[in-house]
Amino acid sequence: MAPHFRGRTSAPCCAAAAIGGLVFTAVATYFNAVVAQDQLTQSQADAERDRRGQAMRVSYWTENPVATPCGCTS
Repeated sequence: MAPHFRGRTSAPCCAAAAIGGLVFTAVATYFNAVVAQDQLTQSQADAERDRRGQAMRVSYWTENPVATPCGCTS
């Protein structure tokens, strides 16, 4: 009768697979965090650009009250 080796080799294989899964998850989580940070930075830059654009439009109409959007004078 042949010796039974299945019990001794399956545990190290399962452990290696579990470690590989953890490493893969760690790498994926890291890159996900990098992408999220980049998206946050881009969103903040877009918000700042919009804020400055709105301030420029308000400043223009405050400094030039005669040039109203409707073309009439005040």
